[in-house]
Amino acid sequence: MIVNRITGEEEVPSNVQAIVLLSPHTGDHPDVLAHVSVRARNLKVMLAVLYDEDKCNEILELDGKHILLQTESSDNVKFEEHSPHALITRRGSSMMILSSAIEAASEIKPPPIFEKPVIPLVEFTKVSMGNKSNNLRIMKDKIPSWVNLPDSICLPFQMMEYTLKHCDPKGDNRIHRLIKRLS
Repeated sequence: MIVNRITGEEEVPSNVQAIVLLSPHTGDHPDVLAHVSVRARNLKVMLAVLYDEDKCNEILELDGKHILLQTESSDNVKFEEHSPHALITRRGSSMMILSSAIEAASEIKPPPIFEKPVIPLVEFTKVSMGNKSNNLRIMKDKIPSWVNLPDSICLPFQMMEYTLKHCDPKGDNRIHRLIKRLS
């Protein structure tokens, strides 16, 4: 897929194996943490930015054709027309990768029910919460003492489901009693 602009919030379309952003004049591109960058990495879809105007014109001449893209270095992408029937073209289909990810996700067991509704930073574990929270705990142990890390808490896995189960759209007070009990 050849594009002239990416805001960073886009989803990667099905069956796209590579996204090439043409940015010869603006130099504008999403950073590595943009939604589209993360999604592309997770789906094993190449996301390349071309700044060279001649390269942009070369790839535009191949618009509508199957293209084989290869990274030669962090700042050089090689591309050429390729047969749509060649195995390498079909091998990395993002749809196939997404299907296998969905299948693998169906085998994941739910986390155990929480023991506390709110967990302080010193008690973060992989069993209770995700990697972003756990990385904070790991970072706190590794940074110098003169660097202040804000106090942190985390709602453990399944706390949201538990809370929503006790919500009543008809105005029942259970959620308010739960919040009062937790505080």
